[in-house]
Amino acid sequence: MATPKKLHITMFPWLAFGHMLPFFELAKHIAGKDHKVFFISTPKNIERLPKIPPNLSPFMNFVSLTLPHQDNLPQDAEATTDLPFSKVQYLKMSYDKLQDSLTQFLQTCTPDWIIKQHNPVELPDGFEERVEGRGVVWTSWAPQLKILSHESVGAFLTHCGLNSIIEALHYGRPLVLLHFVMDHGLVSRVFAEKKAGIEIERNEEDGVYTRKSVAETLRMVIVEEEGRVYRDKAKEMRIIIADKQLQNQYADNFVEFLQTNF
Repeated sequence: MATPKKLHITMFPWLAFGHMLPFFELAKHIAGKDHKVFFISTPKNIERLPKIPPNLSPFMNFVSLTLPHQDNLPQDAEATTDLPFSKVQYLKMSYDKLQDSLTQFLQTCTPDWIIKQHNPVELPDGFEERVEGRGVVWTSWAPQLKILSHESVGAFLTHCGLNSIIEALHYGRPLVLLHFVMDHGLVSRVFAEKKAGIEIERNEEDGVYTRKSVAETLRMVIVEEEGRVYRDKAKEMRIIIADKQLQNQYADNFVEFLQTNF
């Protein structure tokens, strides 16, 4: 039986640490199987990411691409954590301008697989002004895992990014699902069907939802008897998601798929 070919994989995550860090962990796992991984980001982000373990350095390399100039984007901003939410759109524009640099690199690297993504989300116009004095609106980076691990967290209201959902379920937090863009609607539907959470009620024609529906859904999931099914299912899923050996097997299966499908 022929030995499976060792792969060359290029990874280029969206410039948010909630995306770069999971990509980095996956890159380490793939490199640990002696596959070559090129992890692309910007100079400042590479400085802030963890160092590549010495035993993986023969198989894993950072590739630094300088962000092109974009009007209204501060000069030192290279990730969402560097910006107020209102300016993330300009980071996305600059990120898209990296296409030429990325193409030039790929012409010399010739990877077997390219894993690339982006995922900016914007707050509604005037939201911060409307809630001023009634709570905290935090639009830069926050220690999400530390927050989710706190025993006072009763549920997780999420935009349905898969990384965030997995982090919440890792700590057994039931989900209150409110999706907006891209594949998030599909992600929301999957976990709603599994009863790990519930989607906030919306108008089926235009997607409009109300503050009342948000409040009622949160209350039901956190404290009411009707929400017990979601609380119990989230705790049940925690057993699976927190199983490191099982997660490593999933990553191994992913690598095997890449090897047999390029």
